[in-house]
Amino acid sequence: MAALTANDVTFIAGGRSAAPSVTEDSTRTQGFGVMFGNGALTYPANGIPLSKLSKLGFPYIIQSVIISSMGTDGYLYKYDAVNNTLRVYQEADAAGALAELGALDVVPTALLTIVVTGH
Repeated sequence: MAALTANDVTFIAGGRSAAPSVTEDSTRTQGFGVMFGNGALTYPANGIPLSKLSKLGFPYIIQSVIISSMGTDGYLYKYDAVNNTLRVYQEADAAGALAELGALDVVPTALLTIVVTGH
């Protein structure tokens, strides 16, 4: 099976006008829907790539990504600022410890809502 790539991640601009809000220091904040996974692609090294955000109004730096809605698939999603990816975790054992998906795991089909802040 092939690993999921940035081309397999779809962003949907959110909000009334779908335009980001901009502060005096040119920091932008915008909400997006993020869709990925088709039940056939495997989990890539370092997580789900968010590299296309640079083409959606954040070409210089992403200060934060807040996951505001995760759906009901039972997975936990966390932003990895170092790799600009979403890490996916699942329950691993009876003690409740979470484990990141591995390279052989299929990426769950997901639609998340995120809020991105950056330049």
